[in-house]
Parts: sequence; C-alpha cells; structure tokens
Amino acid sequence: METMSRAPGKLMLLGEHAVVYGRKCIVTAVDAPVTVSLRSHEKFVINAPDLKISHEFTLSDPEYPKEVSFAATAVKMFNAKFALPSPVSITTKSLLSSERKVGLGSSASVTAAVMKALSNHFSIKLEKKELFDLCYKTILEVQKVGSGFDAAAAVFGGTLMYKKGQPMPIKSEGLDLTIGYTGMPAHTTEIVRKVAAQVDEQPGYYENIFDEIEKLVIMATKAIEEKDWASLGSLMNENQEFLREMQVPSEELGVSSEIIEKLINSALDAGAYGAKLSGAGVGDCIIAISPIERKNEVEEAIARAGGTIIDAKVNVPGAE
Repeated sequence: METMSRAPGKLMLLGEHAVVYGRKCIVTAVDAPVTVSLRSHEKFVINAPDLKISHEFTLSDPEYPKEVSFAATAVKMFNAKFALPSPVSITTKSLLSSERKVGLGSSASVTAAVMKALSNHFSIKLEKKELFDLCYKTILEVQKVGSGFDAAAAVFGGTLMYKKGQPMPIKSEGLDLTIGYTGMPAHTTEIVRKVAAQVDEQPGYYENIFDEIEKLVIMATKAIEEKDWASLGSLMNENQEFLREMQVPSEELGVSSEIIEKLINSALDAGAYGAKLSGAGVGDCIIAISPIERKNEVEEAIARAGGTIIDAKVNVPGAE
C-alpha cells in the first residue's frame, strides 16, 4: 500500500531574524508544496528525482547526504519515538520546479510531509502540535539552528503569528501577496550566524531593533485580521527599514542587498502598498502587497527590474 502526503512552503511576512531572538513573527504557508509517496520496503530508501539522487540508508548512519538529510533524519526521529515496524521507501517531489532554490522552505516541507506520511502509513495518530514538535526537532538535528517558523507553516498552514515553539493562527482571509525571486539563493544559516555575531558585539542595539520589529508584528496581525492591506504594507516598509539597519559585515544594506532594494523600489513605484525582503535576506525573495487593481502592474515592474514572479498562493492548508 502506498501512502501520499504533501506539505506547503512558507513566506515570512514580518519578523525575520527577530524571531530567532524570542520575538514574534508572521509567517504564511505557500502553495509550493513538497509531495511524498511512501510504502513499506525491505530497506530504507529515499528517492529524490528532483535532486537526481536515490539513497539507501540505515537508522544508525552517523550522517546522510545533504540532499536527503531532512527526509532521512525525519525517519530516524519518527522511529526513535514510535519504533517503525518495517523499513520504508520514500519518493519526494517538489511541485514548483525552482522551489528549493528560492527560499520557500522546502527543508521544512519535506520534513513535515515525511512525518505525516509515516504517521498515516502506520496508523499512528499525531495531533498537529505533536507533528510540529517532531518536525522542529528534526530541523534542529540537521541544521543545529532555527526558530521553527518554517516547520509551523508546513504543519499548521494558513497564516500564523509565531514565537519560538508557539504557533498562533491569524484570521487572514483575503491575504494576497506578490512574490518576486531575486535570482540569488540566500545562504540562510550563514546569514543568521553573521547576525548572531553582531548581536554578541552590540546586544543593546540589536535588542532594540528586535523589540521594535515585534511591535510591527503585533500591529500587522491586527491589520491582517481587519483586511487593512494599506496598513499592512506600511508596516512591511517599516520592517524593511529595520532590516537595512542590521550592521552585518560585508553587507552594505544590512541583510538587504542591491537586488532586493531594486525589486522593492520597482514594486513601490508601481503602486504597491508595501514591499520587503522575506526570509534571511541578501537573496531569495521579496514580497509585496498591492491594491487589487495595481497587482498586475506591480508584477510587471518587478519582472522588468530583474525579478522572477513566483506564481503561488499564500495562506494555504498545512500538511495533509
């Protein structure tokens, strides 16, 4: 018997970096899903055709190839808690061909999809919080760092206010974002570590920035619930200002960059209420929120500025 599952990607609306230091953020699930098909097998095998790899492994292997590390570690963590009755063969697939390169959270997506498939296949009932805890533990096992917001989006779906380990759903009907890929993949762990080094050197400066960002997150939550997209855009712009003020070595614009600023400015000039980077920064994606009648113009402006529009819905369901 084959079991199928899927889990969405994520986009950070406000609060990146601050969430690492215990502040709240807002994250939304994106319809850039990873799907998993799983069946019982005589050995543990992961097939990832998107990544051109098929890997046989054991639960006692000290490490796994980077391309399958999250899926294999998810199996290992699940087995440690529930003792799998048999090995499994897993095939993963991204439904957005460039998803793994553009910062929409495929690591958390594949982790959640594998965990969900395992629980269904072996008839082990998991509440969403239990599933999230297992996914977050898996991500920390592989990456060593992380706040868990991407796992929360993959498991719970929708749009969340999130503080480390605490996902809080937001009523977010009507939320619609334009997503523009910069063409530059972000090296998230490296950027997070650079920021951490600066926080160690200037704790007061950064703690103040993170406090101010959290205030924006709280106001943005209200704006989303009230469908006040103009206010949300203004708050996104303010968040971007704080991201520019992060004094990260070798980056003149904080965790922003020339290409990010170019795409943001093009969106604002075309009539967007607000635009900002989404995620660790330097590369990956920007997001913009616009009046409905201006959305096409905003998309065209981002594309003219060198961005690639990612056609994916936000606020979608979690792992299923």
